[in-house]
Amino acid sequence: MKFKFILTILFSIFLLVSKAQNEGFEHAMWQWVQGSKISDKRLNTVAPHFPNPKEVNYNMEQYDFAIQRWQKLYCFEYEAFVNAPELTALNPYYTGYVDIMEIPYFIRPLSSYEKPQLKNTGNKFEDELNFELDMQAWYFVFHPDQFYQIYKIKPIFPEWFDVGAYKTQIVKKIEETKKQTALKKTEQN
Repeated sequence: MKFKFILTILFSIFLLVSKAQNEGFEHAMWQWVQGSKISDKRLNTVAPHFPNPKEVNYNMEQYDFAIQRWQKLYCFEYEAFVNAPELTALNPYYTGYVDIMEIPYFIRPLSSYEKPQLKNTGNKFEDELNFELDMQAWYFVFHPDQFYQIYKIKPIFPEWFDVGAYKTQIVKKIEETKKQTALKKTEQN
């Protein structure tokens, strides 16, 4: 169901490219925004972290990454964005509220109590995105007050997702890993 809707959104964005007013930046997502005539103030209210090429001088590759980064780091904003009346008015396939994200991307396993470190796999964009998602997960699990202060989001989870159990499982896994590592060191000595 979500896959079909996402394809519909992408097709709608593609169709809107020809209708949108081009202000010198030809990215489909930005042209959808421009075609909707949503005000900057309203856009900032709906999606305060949306990558705005009026504010940052992006090339196309950077903007693609900025959009992907925003969709994953601020998935609740992305959902509000996709459902904003100004934008849905341009989508002939929109049939009602779209629940894009059940579980945020930052819900992921952590391997340590330590703050995550930036990894270098050779893909700078992916490394930076994964680092930011790891940081969100780390703050969410170990420093929830700072999480809300830094990211300005209060995630709403589906009824079946137990946040407390998730956090407990993370701590349990870290403790098990620490015990196994200590046991291996003792066996080697």
